[in-house]
Amino acid sequence: MKNKTGSIYSVIEGNLKNLSLQTALLEACDWDEALLEEFSSHLSMGLHFITEECTSLDEGKKLLKEVLEINGWTNGQYDIVIRLLDLHAQEIKEFMLSEKQ
Repeated sequence: MKNKTGSIYSVIEGNLKNLSLQTALLEACDWDEALLEEFSSHLSMGLHFITEECTSLDEGKKLLKEVLEINGWTNGQYDIVIRLLDLHAQEIKEFMLSEKQ
């Protein structure tokens, strides 16, 4: 069997994982799309904040957890976001490095 890295399979697999995580996030918001929008707004603000304040992905994850908990998001949303961040960890690290330069 050929290596799957860099293949069309890896692209499709990534999209399927994203879809699965998006569904899990909607479920964590009790299938309420308005609540999901509110969460997305808080998440966006939190991600912007950690981009400005943190120097590493691990530091950002800790700070993001605090930001989400302060805003009342304790129904597993953080864990889902962390799975999504881990899925794109390499791209995030490259982005963080480019922002420092």
